[in-house]
Amino acid sequence: AGPKRAQVRAVGARVLEVRGTFDDALRLCRELGERDGYVVVNSLNPNRIEGQKCVSFELIDQLGGAPDVVALPFGGGGNVTAVARGFAEAGASPRLVVGEAADRPNTWASAIRIGTPVHAEHVAELVAAGRVEVVSLSEDQLRSAWERLAREEGAFCEPASAAGLAALELCDESTLSGKVAVAILTGHGLKDVDAVASPVEAVVEPTLDAVLEVLT
Repeated sequence: AGPKRAQVRAVGARVLEVRGTFDDALRLCRELGERDGYVVVNSLNPNRIEGQKCVSFELIDQLGGAPDVVALPFGGGGNVTAVARGFAEAGASPRLVVGEAADRPNTWASAIRIGTPVHAEHVAELVAAGRVEVVSLSEDQLRSAWERLAREEGAFCEPASAAGLAALELCDESTLSGKVAVAILTGHGLKDVDAVASPVEAVVEPTLDAVLEVLT
């Protein structure tokens, strides 16, 4: 997304665009990271996971204990891995509900547009252990959750952030009754304006009559 590129450019990074998918770009980063002088800083880097797991500690601190259910997006699996690790280290085991796009390589939600999650194996282990539930989401379900967050909660997030809420809404309501559930939003809407920007409804003359004609 353009705003994300702008942010890294602002701090002096050199930005190269790869003719290919996210997976192609990540493969190149991994190959480059094997050379002297280069470090991969996405969630393949264990230091990043150690930092990201702190959200689990923060939730426990702010809620006075671990929530019963935590929902979040599942793209590469870094956040899922980190959150699960954080709760485990805190001696807690909330149910983790994670939402992934059914059409991963082409989803509207660019931050989870990842065909091959780098942490897929670890997430699969968490699923097998009964700690994580993966929910596959349609584009309509992602968009609907994103719109409701903005219009009903005033939370303008990037599309991928809504995947956790969308997954939570598909859970059996009886399993959530009386539970403390938290949906983690992982990115602000301005991170991915290319996806969420829409054309204006109409272009009008600078007169009140012209405005009212459209509004009524």
